Amino acid sequence: MSIEPLNLTFNFYFISFKAVDTKHKKVLHNRLSISLKCENGKLYRYTQFSNIVEKHNLVDKLYNNLLQTILQKPDETLRDFVCCIRLPYDYLTKDENYKKFKNILDTYANHLPYKLILEFPNKFISTHIDQAVKYKKLLSSFSIDIGIYESEKCTNTKNIQAVSPSYIKAD
Repeated sequence: MSIEPLNLTFNFYFISFKAVDTKHKKVLHNRLSISLKCENGKLYRYTQFSNIVEKHNLVDKLYNNLLQTILQKPDETLRDFVCCIRLPYDYLTKDENYKKFKNILDTYANHLPYKLILEFPNKFISTHIDQAVKYKKLLSSFSIDIGIYESEKCTNTKNIQAVSPSYIKAD
């Protein structure tokens, strides 16, 4: 008896996230959603399979693939929008991911049709400021901004000033 592997494809798309500018009453940005589509057409959100991805040490591979895909083939329908991607703490702290991401940017980050913001967890800014500043410098050269998420309280204002985020989200 043989078991044939499932034909799985990852889909990356931006969805509206409820970050609203209350003064102007408009959505500030769209957030990337990761989904997994099986050959039977069933769709799973990242939160439904993230434990499996983490268990098999595939987070780095997934995010490197995601970043390459959205930079290599940007969605033209998002022209003039602001889009964001939350990058996980463990991904950001690894030097090999920085090198891969730098290579992806050098190869594919020509001119995105939308404004891109990469969201870093507050924990990363607080505990790895040198790496965060390194990312900030790299991203600035491609006109990509940084946002901060998972911030209950921002006690280290010096670190926050060092990366000069576009925004800080309090959870």
